[in-house]
Amino acid sequence: MREKRLDLQFEGSKEQREKLENLEKAWNETLIQVLKSKHQEIGKELPKLEERELIEKAPYLLEEATEGRLKEKKGKNRFLVISGPSGVGKGAIESELEKKTNILFLPNVTTRSPRAGEKEGIDYFFVGEKEFERMKKEGRFFQYGKTHGAWHGFLRDKFLEGVSSKEKFYLEKSIQSLRGLEQKEEFRKVAHLSLFILPPSFEELCFRIRTSWKGAPFEEIEKRLARAPEELRESTAIYDAYLVNDEIPRVTKKIIKNF
Repeated sequence: MREKRLDLQFEGSKEQREKLENLEKAWNETLIQVLKSKHQEIGKELPKLEERELIEKAPYLLEEATEGRLKEKKGKNRFLVISGPSGVGKGAIESELEKKTNILFLPNVTTRSPRAGEKEGIDYFFVGEKEFERMKKEGRFFQYGKTHGAWHGFLRDKFLEGVSSKEKFYLEKSIQSLRGLEQKEEFRKVAHLSLFILPPSFEELCFRIRTSWKGAPFEEIEKRLARAPEELRESTAIYDAYLVNDEIPRVTKKIIKNF
C-alpha cells in the first residue's frame, strides 16, 4: 500500500488539500458503514481493531465478507458486470481478462472522445451527440445515461446476440447503468455476476486518477473523487461481491476462478 501522499499529488492551495482530506474522510466513513452492513448480513462481528488499522484492512474485509456470494453463484453465470469508482483500474482488469480467457467484451456506445490506445468497436463505439440522439429515438439502446459529461448507451441487439450465442461475456457499467438494467426483465432473468471493484485505499485511488488524467484541472479530479463515496454507498444493494484491485493478476485470477 502506498504511503499517505495526498499533499504531494496535488501541489495546490491549502483549500485544495483540505478538500482532498474531506473527501478521504467521506470515503473512509462510507467504507466502514458498508463493511458493517455486510458483516451484519452474514452474521459476523467486525474484528476489534484501532480505527486506522480497521480503515486500512476494510477493503479486504469487505472482499472477504462477500466471498460466500461468489461461491454461491460460481459456474452459474452467463455474463459478468464490472463496476467501480473512476480510476480504480477496471480497464486494466478487463485487458487481463482478454489475455487470460475467451470471455467476450460487449462495448458501449459513447459520445466522448477516444483515449490513447482505445479502438473503435473494441473498447467503445464512438459517435457524435446527434448520432447518439438518433439511436435513442430509434430505440436501439437497452439502457443509456450521462456520466462525466458524456452520453453512454448499451445496445439492445448486442446484448441479445451475446445471450443467444451461448458464449460468456462481460460488461463494464456505472452503478447508475446497472441499477437501470436490473429493472429490466430481459436483463435480470439471465444469470450474471456483478462485481464492485475497490481500491486498496483512498490514497491509491487518488494516485491512479491523477496518473490517468495527467494535466486535468483540480476540479475534474475532485469531481471524480467526490463521486466515489456515493457510488460505494449505493453499491450495497446492487452488487454480488467486492474485489480489491491491489494487484491485477490476483484480482483477475479470482474473477476467472469464480465466474
